[in-house]
Amino acid sequence: MKNTVKKLIAFIAAVMMFAMVLPTFAAENTEDTPAVGAVGEGYVVIDCEGLTLGQGYYCEPMLLSYEQIVNIYNASHDDQVTVETLTAGHATLVMYELMGWEYHCTGNIPSGTIYISEIKDIDTGVIDIPEVITNNGSNISNDNNDGNDDEWLGEFDYSWMSGWMITVDNFMIDVGCAGWLLDGNHSSHPISDYDGTHIIRWQFSLDCYGADLGIDTGWGNEAFFPGADKGELTKLYAEIKDLTNWFAENPSARQAALDVLTHLDATQEEVDAAYQMLYNAYFLGVEPTPGIVDSFVVTDAQAALGETFPVTFSIEKYSNLCNLLYMNVEYDTDLLEFVSYEGGQLYQAVAPDNAYAENMPEEGIVECVVYSQDAETGEDIPIIIESDTASILTINFRIKDGAAAGTTTRIGLSIEGYDTVEGETIEHEVSPGTVNITAVELQPWQIALDTTLEYIFNTVAEPMVGSVGGEWSVLTLARGNYFDTLSNEYFDTYRQTVIDYITESGMQDHGGTILHARKSTDNSRVIISLASIGIDARDVGGYDLVTPLFDYEYTVWQGINGPVFALIALDTFAYDAPEGVRESYIENILNNQSPGGGWALGGVSADPDMTGMTIQALAPYCESNEAVRAAVDTALEVLSELQRDDGSYASWGVVTSESCAQVLTALTALGINPTADSRFIKNGNTVIDAILRFYVDGGGFRHILSGEINGMATDQATYALVAYSRFLNDQNRLYDMTDTMPEPPVYQTGDIDMNGSIEVSDALLLMRYAIGIYTLTDAQFALADINGDGYVNTIDAALLLREAAALN
Repeated sequence: MKNTVKKLIAFIAAVMMFAMVLPTFAAENTEDTPAVGAVGEGYVVIDCEGLTLGQGYYCEPMLLSYEQIVNIYNASHDDQVTVETLTAGHATLVMYELMGWEYHCTGNIPSGTIYISEIKDIDTGVIDIPEVITNNGSNISNDNNDGNDDEWLGEFDYSWMSGWMITVDNFMIDVGCAGWLLDGNHSSHPISDYDGTHIIRWQFSLDCYGADLGIDTGWGNEAFFPGADKGELTKLYAEIKDLTNWFAENPSARQAALDVLTHLDATQEEVDAAYQMLYNAYFLGVEPTPGIVDSFVVTDAQAALGETFPVTFSIEKYSNLCNLLYMNVEYDTDLLEFVSYEGGQLYQAVAPDNAYAENMPEEGIVECVVYSQDAETGEDIPIIIESDTASILTINFRIKDGAAAGTTTRIGLSIEGYDTVEGETIEHEVSPGTVNITAVELQPWQIALDTTLEYIFNTVAEPMVGSVGGEWSVLTLARGNYFDTLSNEYFDTYRQTVIDYITESGMQDHGGTILHARKSTDNSRVIISLASIGIDARDVGGYDLVTPLFDYEYTVWQGINGPVFALIALDTFAYDAPEGVRESYIENILNNQSPGGGWALGGVSADPDMTGMTIQALAPYCESNEAVRAAVDTALEVLSELQRDDGSYASWGVVTSESCAQVLTALTALGINPTADSRFIKNGNTVIDAILRFYVDGGGFRHILSGEINGMATDQATYALVAYSRFLNDQNRLYDMTDTMPEPPVYQTGDIDMNGSIEVSDALLLMRYAIGIYTLTDAQFALADINGDGYVNTIDAALLLREAAALN
């Protein structure tokens, strides 16, 4: 008991001593008090951050000397530490004690295994998850998360992959924090501090084990963004905050630094610029422009020759009202061409209401002048700018056609305004004030793709239901993103054409609507096309095109084409199918593999067209089905052997663009880059080189090299290039159209045929299932349990019949 009291008194004394030191630092510099910028060996800067939740700092960067950490820690813990044995864990617990936080942890300091699991009462309860997390594949968002249902913030809050993570000197340490000796030798990471000062950051990771912090931990998730090294800025901020009173007199400079420090995905350029601004302001007396804190982002850092790209500048007003404001953007006139200016009214004027902005381009200068006009006299008058308004300015440039690919240009921004209080001109040059933009030449395949998408749109102006001039043209335009959105007149017209065609020519059979008595591929083709434009083929004007593909005998009747395209169609929207349907088609396909590998419509020799199509159908199952993987691997060997010296493929002895197109689509479906995989490069030629030999300048493709533009060849070659483009841009593969899926409809219990109403026909379907002559999908089964007892039987059918009769 006496020892405990002595420890408590010692701790209080140590904390009071620590608190008394800071004003001494601020008052004057002595031999024992380092100046800002002179802090080095024997110091730690430590903080605690909730940036992934949008909650900023829980503990702002705190400057501590080794001696302070040792004294405070030893005053409250039985295990004693020295300067030589100081770890990141000791510094962490001292921070918690100084902040007065309760915490839970596993392990302990002496064992070197301590892990901080949660901290009490720091979560504000208000989340604003940055878009860089929600837009990078995270399973959580501001509207969809598990929440934090208690007063502790730690592991498993908000997501099952959340928790506290620590970096020391911009390195995520690979041992417990108590096992990381601050001045020790670490085989995993050499000592790399900041002029003798260690920067310790505790960050709450919301998802993917630190990927949301800009760190690739090697645990299976790539970093969501390139994490910036904030060490120098963090150190300078902590020194000024804890050694001086300067921030009290310069709150805008403090806020400017905080804005960058607490910006989760701040770029290295932004961090370096903030450091330089704070350094210049404190050490050189070069204050930032009154009221203006600048940051700017190139919204498209890479543009092709001849393309227009935007450069966006964001200027935030914090204090000191300004009026007439000039923003001068300097650029290289040999490389760039000014196109237009966007942004509308740059600032919200207090008076009058009709303030406007105008641009006056000169060679190399875009001068954006903000002013307003007196409503009565027409005289220009100053705009009064509110201190908390924000402005977005976008200037569109075009890279000149004559510019060499790979050229880099520099764009600079300077701001000039007039202080309304002092009446003095203020000028500010953004530091570093430059951004790099690289001109990139369009590849030949990109030119062929762009021109042929335009060609298809112009020549297939009114797509019909059919293999040529119909579904494949629609799919190509949709998956090639020819239109900005899937909601447009072209696709709406096609949808209505399909409905009209079904109404006139469709037949009710095999549980739904069929388009051909024998060829299930007609249904599959239309299903695929409709999925590409976001339409569920289970209800196309009231017609169900999907259910007939559950009928095995109907689907496989026409040979291997049937199950191949049925699988592709069913997987476009991951349609719910009765148990065993997909498995039966996969088994059929594997049983029909050619003796040497690969597939063909007939005979024993593999055909590149059919082999390519079949691989496209099997691609989604390669990871989960060993037999599929083995069959596909063998087929790839066959395709490699079949490839000719010029990179092309021949079907039935004739080299065609379609054969090349199906192989290219197959390779991209498997995530294989045909320009990098040596198996598919012959004498330096790839299948893309081969396809481009069939291209006709201005748009379109030939079937054979000596032929004219061919509709089917054009569709297949173009959607193959679309598949390649999607592969390069990490988009869904060509036939994975879950990215276009509409929100699923909600059906009432009992609506077995899912047509939006409960009828006697639903009860009859249920009765047919109960007596074993009808198969329900999983979704239908969930709707069929009328009494909720977990079973579907004749009792449910009787209840549903009674309900349907009463409703009708």
